Amino acid sequence: MSKDLDGVRVIDMSTMAIGPLCTSLLGEKGAEIVKVEPKRGGDPLRYIPLFPKVEIRGETVSLPFLSLNAGKRSVTLSFRKGKGREHLLSLIRSADVLVENFKPGAMAEWGLDDDTLHSINPRLIVVHISSYGQNSPLSQSMFHESNLTSMVGILDGLQKQWLKSNTPAHIPGMGLSAANACAFDIITSLFSRFNTNRGTVIDFSIVKSFVRTQGVVLTEMHYEKSNSKNDKTLTTSARNGFYQCKDDGWVCFAAVETRLYESFLKEVGLHHIIKMSEEEQLLHLKELFKTRDKAEWGELFYGTDCCLTPVNSTDEALSILELSDVMGKCDRGGENFIILGHAPNAGPPPKLGEHNHLYFVE
Repeated sequence: MSKDLDGVRVIDMSTMAIGPLCTSLLGEKGAEIVKVEPKRGGDPLRYIPLFPKVEIRGETVSLPFLSLNAGKRSVTLSFRKGKGREHLLSLIRSADVLVENFKPGAMAEWGLDDDTLHSINPRLIVVHISSYGQNSPLSQSMFHESNLTSMVGILDGLQKQWLKSNTPAHIPGMGLSAANACAFDIITSLFSRFNTNRGTVIDFSIVKSFVRTQGVVLTEMHYEKSNSKNDKTLTTSARNGFYQCKDDGWVCFAAVETRLYESFLKEVGLHHIIKMSEEEQLLHLKELFKTRDKAEWGELFYGTDCCLTPVNSTDEALSILELSDVMGKCDRGGENFIILGHAPNAGPPPKLGEHNHLYFVE
């Protein structure tokens, strides 16, 4: 995997999910990620009771922490005063990027406002991650990813328009798409710095980023809701959906383009249904997919333009797909523990304060 960010040092003061995923993406491109954690407890995600746990190198951590922090370095600091503050300032002087997601205004209260940070290191890229931005009227409210996806309208749309459910439907991790956008903003700022030799400040709003990354979905939901007479959308179309198979497995059929849809219908002997209503086409396709097992459908249309795939479990995906370049492994007492979404050489997550000796001389 490319190491285009070799030599870039990122001070990661963020906790939980979106900030750590953002810096993890930078780490996969070669950046050195120094995770700054409180001495007592560290990042709350390390030991949070909500998630499954796994033991790595004698320490029990949550699975999300393992996935989001593999290969980073951890230092522990009480950085608001004294020697801990001196250590943090020393790290900042040598850093290229600083990422934090404290409540807006907290860094300034601690004497670490943007002007102070740039007086210490004029080339520093300072990244403030928050729900709504540093100056929003809602900036002092605390939210997690599920709160944010519920507030922008996508969960309501999933529930009422697409799934026709009685309760809101949450897809875990949906809001994490914001991490990719944040990493992109950081990389473009690093590129800009080559020309200016000056750092910058990124005021990153998770909500606005989510609307950017999920804009197509949100636009379609808004259109469907405001145009009730429109009865033909991607989510109600025969050519785009999930179908149950003979063995009760499922396939995903997404031949959105007319050319691909007609090609599939010709292949299965159903080209005559193209002029039927959506409801009639749906019934024909439901009957069709019930004639074969999930694996048979997958094998039949692999390598074609029909956009038909089985709905795989993670075990099935690992056995079928070539994922070696995004599949890290940790040694867990002689057993390899797979971390999906990481480079093979990412390594384990750091123990709390494991790398203090590399950065601080007592």
